[in-house]
Amino acid sequence: MEHLKSILTKSGLVTEECFATIFYDYDILNTSCLKGIISKCLGYGIIAGSLMVKLPQIIKISGNKSGKGINMLSICLEIFCITATMAYSFRNEFPFSAWGESLFLGLQTAIVAALVIFYGEGPSSPNKGNGYSAIGFLAVYALFLAILLGPLAPLEALWVMQAANVPLILLAKSIQAKSNFQAKSTGQLSAITIFMLFFGAGGSCFYVNSRNR
Repeated sequence: MEHLKSILTKSGLVTEECFATIFYDYDILNTSCLKGIISKCLGYGIIAGSLMVKLPQIIKISGNKSGKGINMLSICLEIFCITATMAYSFRNEFPFSAWGESLFLGLQTAIVAALVIFYGEGPSSPNKGNGYSAIGFLAVYALFLAILLGPLAPLEALWVMQAANVPLILLAKSIQAKSNFQAKSTGQLSAITIFMLFFGAGGSCFYVNSRNR
């Protein structure tokens, strides 16, 4: 029993008080403890889902060898917002279950951006890609990430960056929508990725709401 207690409490799934309530007092329907466990499981579930949320987009761009229809400014704004959230949470030592999805989403979105740069609008298009520029983009992002995660970036600046997330994300999505509307095509945008992001956002809202109660 002590070994199980060590695993569950160290993983953050249950507190020592809830472990005693559930396993010693046999109060398995304790509302407060159940809510905490469900919240934690949902947080880790969101992280697990984030490992593959951008995968359909990456596969679609790679398979068609084209980034047509994907607006780079929109992607860069999205990367900025995701990275700001991750860095702010990491530097404030928030639990991994609260921000882990930002890590994987940021890395996958950076790969999407690099692929768009690498392939351009396809080999038959005048707007061809550039491999050196794609590598350069990833190098710059890695440097940006290292600075934000390290002591060089003041916490006040990180707070401002993550506080600007909502307007910047709205701007990013508006730019992408305008680009697709003008082209009368969604290009290489993946519908599967968009739906996964939508449901992931809903899960995140529930997770945050349950944690704040």
